Amino acid sequence: MKRLLIINPKSKNGKAEKAFLKIEPTLRENLGDFDVYRTKAPKDCTSRVRTCLLHKQYDQILIAGGDGSVNEATNGYFDEGKLIDTNIPFGVINLGTGGDFIKTLHIESPDYMQALKENRFTKVNCGITHYEEGKSPQYFMNISSVGLGGDVNKSLKSSNLQRWGTLAFFYSSIKMLIKYTPPACTLRIRKTGEENWTEVNTSLINFFVCNAQFSGGGMHWAPNASLTADNFEIVHVKAISKWRLFFESHKVYSGNVSQMSGVTLYQGSEIQVIPEGYSTQELDGEIRDIEEGHIPKEFNYRLIPKAIPVNL
Repeated sequence: MKRLLIINPKSKNGKAEKAFLKIEPTLRENLGDFDVYRTKAPKDCTSRVRTCLLHKQYDQILIAGGDGSVNEATNGYFDEGKLIDTNIPFGVINLGTGGDFIKTLHIESPDYMQALKENRFTKVNCGITHYEEGKSPQYFMNISSVGLGGDVNKSLKSSNLQRWGTLAFFYSSIKMLIKYTPPACTLRIRKTGEENWTEVNTSLINFFVCNAQFSGGGMHWAPNASLTADNFEIVHVKAISKWRLFFESHKVYSGNVSQMSGVTLYQGSEIQVIPEGYSTQELDGEIRDIEEGHIPKEFNYRLIPKAIPVNL
């Protein structure tokens, strides 16, 4: 079996390379021989994965990094908007700061190292999101959000706090919540197999489209999410007292988000979020790039069922 391990040396705030060298002997003992590729720039992982798939160079691709590396690998399974026809799966060796996607993998596959060793895989869902009229399509594997979540990630990445993991996410969330002014917005949601849309005019603190269960360094937004479900799990947080949100924030970490004030849960495979004014978007913990001079008027999501082969 030919294996390629792709590592982002700058993951884990630049500590990933050192962490990998510590575990490399154990990985080789458990998995056998593998080649190593160290990414050199943003989106290099996407390019390397795409090349491997198009030329069928390996039987398995191991992503050693964080959720951002998983996002880049997911985008590598598409070429010019088309899913590459492949049975070459990717697995995850967590070397990231947040390490959220791997938590769902461990829930759905408790013997995850054995799945990596056997190269056992399942074709799982991913999501695609784009702006109005199909502009700037991007794919995601874990969770994408519109609203406060993007502001939190932007603040965190511009600080030196990221190395503190969960505590840093929590601190940045509270700091940005205090500053945040929730815009009015329209939500449109449609479930798989249904013709009619659910439409809601509301306010927006946060809106999560969940293919998997965790984000933000352990925030358990979607305990019922599954990588092979017919719909995304969706969490909408509307504008209520910020103090109430603060005092109930522990429910996010305990998986009791449904009991939080101001939270409404939905399911859907097609979604539109139309805010009044500018809102940020994040994908798998990464801030969405916006073309210069373009302010998105809406954010669209669609589930792509059983598309990406992932070790499970």
